[in-house]
Amino acid sequence: MGDICSRYFNSEGRIVDHKINDIVIGIEVEDLLKIPLVIGVAGGAYKLSSIAGALKGGYLDVLITTKDVAEQLAG
Repeated sequence: MGDICSRYFNSEGRIVDHKINDIVIGIEVEDLLKIPLVIGVAGGAYKLSSIAGALKGGYLDVLITTKDVAEQLAG
């Protein structure tokens, strides 16, 4: 599980039913998806499934990450 703008999603990029999603004050995921260019910055092998989920969910247009994570995502 990962989060984007404090909204939790699963490894497939789908928003999950989590109580924090109901109390966060900030941009909604639907509004995030309307932004023409969203840049994500994340790295570390322990975040690999979260990064993959963010990409699968279509939340990011650009990803800045480490070489190791990029190779695992591409592989």
